[in-house]
Amino acid sequence: MDYTKEELQELYRASFIRKEELVKEYRRTHKVPSRGTISTPEIEAENAEMKRLFGEYCKLRDKGLL
Repeated sequence: MDYTKEELQELYRASFIRKEELVKEYRRTHKVPSRGTISTPEIEAENAEMKRLFGEYCKLRDKGLL
């Protein structure tokens, strides 16, 4: 799918916020060391979405559209 730079930034920002909310909720309900890595299916899905969006951003950059 073709996105504009602004669309990609907005989608990435929304995904990042969702991930941070999931981490905050997990920390609220579980005991986690300060350096602990939190990995749940929902958080991993957001990480995958952020990685996909970054790939789309790189495609735009490679096409010279940025």
